Amino acid sequence: MAMRQDIHRKQTGNNSIIQGMGIKAGVMLCVVLFTCLSVAAQTSSSGRIKQATFTVHGDCSMCKRRIEDAAMSVIGVRSARWDNEYQLIMVEYDASLVKLDKVHQAIANAGHDTEKIKASRKAYNSLPECCRYRKKYPKK
Repeated sequence: MAMRQDIHRKQTGNNSIIQGMGIKAGVMLCVVLFTCLSVAAQTSSSGRIKQATFTVHGDCSMCKRRIEDAAMSVIGVRSARWDNEYQLIMVEYDASLVKLDKVHQAIANAGHDTEKIKASRKAYNSLPECCRYRKKYPKK
């Protein structure tokens, strides 16, 4: 019987801090810890997320899809929206995973000139005829 009491004292002795806090205090502690960790995670990831807008030449809805798909193929790019009227793409990307030059290169590899990188002749000539924009947007 004495042995049972010793075991019971050892078990309850370790839990006395938790029991002393009460259920409400324990729940509050968990909520505060969760909130702090969530805020810290959002702060660190939002500091890495960048937006960039730059010129990309194209001519039609097929170009739009090709340009956006090329940008999205780069690991770290979260979104890409190209506007045919203004010849601009807006890219949202994780700067800790990708440099913006890689996005320019991926788009140029798909056959579209960007403000930094001109598509190779081979990539440009592989575009469908309706997508060949260089006549419409000659180099200045």
